[in-house]
Amino acid sequence: MPPSRLRPAHFRVLSAQFSSSSPAHAPHPLDGMPRRGADRLAGLPAALADFVRARAAGTVAAAPCRFSYGNALAACAASSGTHPALAFAEQLYCAAWKDGLSGDAYVCSAAVDLFAKVGRLGGALRAFEDGDQTSAVCWNAAISGAVRNGEHALAVQMFGDMVRGSCAPNSFTYSGALSACAAGAEMQIGTAVHGILIRRDPEYDVFIGTSIVNMYSKCAVIWARP
Repeated sequence: MPPSRLRPAHFRVLSAQFSSSSPAHAPHPLDGMPRRGADRLAGLPAALADFVRARAAGTVAAAPCRFSYGNALAACAASSGTHPALAFAEQLYCAAWKDGLSGDAYVCSAAVDLFAKVGRLGGALRAFEDGDQTSAVCWNAAISGAVRNGEHALAVQMFGDMVRGSCAPNSFTYSGALSACAAGAEMQIGTAVHGILIRRDPEYDVFIGTSIVNMYSKCAVIWARP
């Protein structure tokens, strides 16, 4: 069953905001860019500028590398306040899609994190749908992105889908789900997440324990033991 059918209605609506422009029809990051357009690269992060120069020289084009795309997308995320970096971000993802690398967990998680960070949750969800659904890294990026954009119910729904699926949650997943419950004051759901955690990983670390305490405290419950 396609991932989109497993998601609630508001997930599909948000995802549709990005899917209106198919990557198959998007321009390549270097389309129309002169090889000596140093002025156009001046405002880009070093990792992104190096990526563009490599593509122009044919280095990456000859052998597309998931790390090259992932690092370039991460550079865009780190410089999300810089307009040139934002302008290249979507085109970079489209180029990765065309090169058959959008499904890679490293590329997918970088794209999801980038789009979520700049408030484009629809783009983040589309990148997640195109990515590796068996990777906890991709799920964690999507759940954290939903929390960051105030979609707490969506984050909890995605956590439920992950638990019921074939991808096992890790400490980052539980922390993201508990953060969503804390932000939305969903103590009943947070308690359920706590119960799942105890059954699956009774010896969880301090990182998760802190998230549990935070969830209960935000829900005005101080007597629960982490």
